[in-house]
Amino acid sequence: MPGPRAPFSARYGLAVAGGCAVLALTGAGLAAAPPASVQAEPTAALAASFLDPTRDQDELFSAGDAAVLDPAPQPKLAMTGAIRSITTGAEIQAAIDHLAAKKAWRERKAAAERKERADRLAARKRQAAARAARAALYVSPVPSYQLSAAFGARGGWSSGRHTGLDFRAPTGTPVVAVHDARVAKTAWHPAYGRMIILDLGNGVTTWYCHLSQVSVRAGERVSTGERIGAVGTSGNTSGPHLHFEVRLWDQPTDPATFLWGSTRGRPGSIPGWTQGTVQPYETLGQYSF
Repeated sequence: MPGPRAPFSARYGLAVAGGCAVLALTGAGLAAAPPASVQAEPTAALAASFLDPTRDQDELFSAGDAAVLDPAPQPKLAMTGAIRSITTGAEIQAAIDHLAAKKAWRERKAAAERKERADRLAARKRQAAARAARAALYVSPVPSYQLSAAFGARGGWSSGRHTGLDFRAPTGTPVVAVHDARVAKTAWHPAYGRMIILDLGNGVTTWYCHLSQVSVRAGERVSTGERIGAVGTSGNTSGPHLHFEVRLWDQPTDPATFLWGSTRGRPGSIPGWTQGTVQPYETLGQYSF
């Protein structure tokens, strides 16, 4: 049986008055002096645990550790520099939960950013593929040529400016549909000579003029790249070439924009100088060749 023990305050050098005492411990035992501050509120249960003379005080303290027998909440020790302070399990769990939530939020944010970047890249790829597919649906009206007159060039044309593009090529060179269309009209015109007008829909028509041969009839459907005629010198011309126009609601636009622009297949703007200077195709008589 152990001998009589000195009072708790005498053995540990601390007095308990109206509250609880918390001791600073090290791995080798008790510290030489009590801690400078204690981060805990005294409770009646805690004080009773220390002041009960029937309790073995060594049950409360062991080398390098401390335990408080107040059952709820269970106090735990946390190291702050060289001083240990009492922190409840609920506080520790709250800190852990906060860190976990912050980590999860960062992971969700990073995942959302990765998805956004992937979606933007996929959208750009789809747009590029769509442009490539659309571009493949539009071809030049003559496979081999030399451009000899640009749209809007001033000269001796009836409108005072050139209303299309001239594709210089030998007589008989195939002329093809630049896009799927319906043959709206085949006609003869004093200036345009033998000509074909294709209706692409949405107010867009394409004109093929000065032909030596017409291979289609009004009302037929033609496909992109399908032969519809041949280069010639019919009408008002100084040499074999195809005069090609792209009209929007019967007003000429730059064929270069339609054929080779960044929005291929979409007519450009209608210049002001064309107003009232061109003949609507509805006024042209239907002619079968």
